[in-house]
Amino acid sequence: MKARFTSSVVQNWPIKMICVAIALILFVFHRTNSLEERLFSVPLIIEIDDTMAPASVYTGVIHIALRGEPSNIRTVLAEDIEAYIDLRGKGKGVHRVPVQTRKKGASAGIEPLEISVEPLEISLALDLKISRHVQLNTNIQGIPQQGYELISYTLTPNEAIIEGPLDVLSGVESLSTDTVVLDGRSGDVSIMVNIINNDPLMRIRGTGMTEFQGSIREIIHRANFDDVPIGITGLNQLFSARLGSAQGSVSIEGTQLSMQDYQPDASLLFVDCSSIQETGIYTLPVSVNLPLGMRLIRQEPETLIVRVSER
Repeated sequence: MKARFTSSVVQNWPIKMICVAIALILFVFHRTNSLEERLFSVPLIIEIDDTMAPASVYTGVIHIALRGEPSNIRTVLAEDIEAYIDLRGKGKGVHRVPVQTRKKGASAGIEPLEISVEPLEISLALDLKISRHVQLNTNIQGIPQQGYELISYTLTPNEAIIEGPLDVLSGVESLSTDTVVLDGRSGDVSIMVNIINNDPLMRIRGTGMTEFQGSIREIIHRANFDDVPIGITGLNQLFSARLGSAQGSVSIEGTQLSMQDYQPDASLLFVDCSSIQETGIYTLPVSVNLPLGMRLIRQEPETLIVRVSER
């Protein structure tokens, strides 16, 4: 009985093996065709020692292809797959390492799940990581409203802390901010501006922003006027008066708009004689009648001798 069974198993065994192989191929083919594929991209994670930093430009995006059962794979999102390279323990120099993947979230318990990546490997240079303080500068464009000017500005903070590879950061002395436009401004400016970072290997600590504070004031002009006539006001009609000097000089300042076309007239300097009640010789102050927006810097004379007599 046993011999007859063994004989039946061995009989035509090549044909039976071929049938088994064909069955396996058909099973795999069917299984493969029943799997669904999804494509998406994920950011590349670099696992590296704290003392080292990437020193060459690398692709930051990895293309992922997933194959699995349709009902399972449709629940997987891009954030459920991590793509990373492991450079821990690597020193300064160029290293070529494979791109690896890590399942998490909805993908963690899915089987079968085939994951393929592009590119398969990453070549990356490493250098010692340093940090340093650098000065911040800003680029100012445009002009304030007519008659106004920017008199001062500050950046807070006025320095930035940058991190990155030694060879890259050793040549960085300062950074600039985005352009600050002052066109048409007539008042103080306080805005947040971005710090420009054009090097992908360098990182700016913090928010990457600084506050620009600018003081805008009206433009002040100063002018000197000589041979200005000195007038008399308030004198009783019963009297006449003679001044020790008929002309004076003043130095005044004012806004650009108020000083633009200003020319002094006889009302600028005057002596007030309204307190005089009888003839005589008096020493009286010389007053200045300035238009709105102007300020007296200096005048000559400050007093005058006035001789008052009857008409």
